[in-house]
Amino acid sequence: NGSQLVTNYTLTYVAGSGGSITGTSPQTIAQGNSGTAVTAVPNQGYSFVNWTPGNSTANPRTDTNIQANATYTANFAINTYTVTYDGNGNTGGTVPVDPNSPYNYGSNVTVLGQGTLDLTGFSFDGWNTSANGAGTAYAAGSTINNLTENTTLYAQWLDTSLLPQTITFNALGDVTYGEVS
Repeated sequence: NGSQLVTNYTLTYVAGSGGSITGTSPQTIAQGNSGTAVTAVPNQGYSFVNWTPGNSTANPRTDTNIQANATYTANFAINTYTVTYDGNGNTGGTVPVDPNSPYNYGSNVTVLGQGTLDLTGFSFDGWNTSANGAGTAYAAGSTINNLTENTTLYAQWLDTSLLPQTITFNALGDVTYGEVS
């Protein structure tokens, strides 16, 4: 009679942890035909990695010439960010290195101390997100909350000649200067 049996297949798309999908899932597709586009959408702080099986990085993906049932999973990875320290003109010592960096998106980070950093004629006065001190200031031991980007912390230096001085007079009229401690 000339009629031909049409075989339909099902394409199923699922999102792994860290994201979702948009588009139709499942899709019922006649053999040899194409599905419709499905997009992997990462959550904030995550990135799309691939679809498995097959390790396809097409996004959105549209499957063509369908010959079997299939299930594809969109895989996502949490973003990571580094926290680095800059001596900002130091004349001695080395910048601290954070052994926990890189950090996952949204992490809280404890700011390190000055380590062995030194700048002749200056005292260490904490860290700042800007070399000129116009950014966000952090004291050693304080916390950067909810890390969402690579961050460089610059040493801030205080000119010791600008620190308050003590002046001591003795009975002979001699004058002694020293830093207030």
